[in-house]
Amino acid sequence: MIYELITDAVFPEHEIQIYKQNTIQRLLVNLRQSEFVANQQIDALLFGEDHPYGRFSRKEKIEAFSREDLLAFYSAHYNLANVKILMGGKVGDAEVKLINEVFGKTAIADRKAKPMDFSAPPKHDRVVRVNNDPNGVQGAVRIGRLFPNRHHPDYSPMVVLNTLFGGYFGSRLMRNIREDKGYTYGIHSTATPYQHGGCLIVSTEAGRDVAEAAVKETYHEMEVLCNEPAPDDELLLVKNYLLGSLLADLDGPFSILYRWRTLILNGFTEDYFNDNVRIYKTVTAKELQALAQKYYKPEEFYEVIVV
Repeated sequence: MIYELITDAVFPEHEIQIYKQNTIQRLLVNLRQSEFVANQQIDALLFGEDHPYGRFSRKEKIEAFSREDLLAFYSAHYNLANVKILMGGKVGDAEVKLINEVFGKTAIADRKAKPMDFSAPPKHDRVVRVNNDPNGVQGAVRIGRLFPNRHHPDYSPMVVLNTLFGGYFGSRLMRNIREDKGYTYGIHSTATPYQHGGCLIVSTEAGRDVAEAAVKETYHEMEVLCNEPAPDDELLLVKNYLLGSLLADLDGPFSILYRWRTLILNGFTEDYFNDNVRIYKTVTAKELQALAQKYYKPEEFYEVIVV
């Protein structure tokens, strides 16, 4: 069945029309939600609306989409030349033989997809404010900047710094903006790697009247990390959290498979995983402070508040 999906899907016209209608309805509902609009806006600010990572759905684009468009995309991207097959669990010779019989029975035609443009977007306004719901009581806050992907030497240390800053429940942002100020139920910072670049994004939903204050406090926590090295006990807690998360990610054959999938699709070996463990264990507070000074520059961040 999977082989047929990859090689011989037909996409009936009536099913496409139903899916388009459903997609438009979901989009119209989502556009009334400030957090959905904020996610669209921050991606477009960081990468540009014409960038593969910055595009977002519009009603008119969905309406104009045709079966021919779908078939062209399917032909370019859903072919066996682009496939890697990973197996996890109790895999033996019989299972490997079956996969080879099913997926190895046809010649592979390497149909190259049209190259995408991943160049940097033009510079534009750094701060965006959107009034999406005049009666809403919350504002969706997104603060982000571009950041290198897993292949850059700063990525793995940034995982540690980002966790300290806003990457887990005991982070600086949570303690300040949630527990001390009470502006939000939760705030989170993520370091998101893509194949062609990446980004750092702080996300929260705060009361309409304190959304701007939440932005100010976010920059304050960046400044503190730039000016003061993290205390040893706080850094040790973060390191133990990350190492524990790695252990949880390796619990069972399918979790291990997902970890290998990430390595393989990014062109890494198990050495990359081992290097990450070493960095998580040995990175120092001074090194993290220098990393904060390099990347936590308010003038390089984009801001979105949607209320």
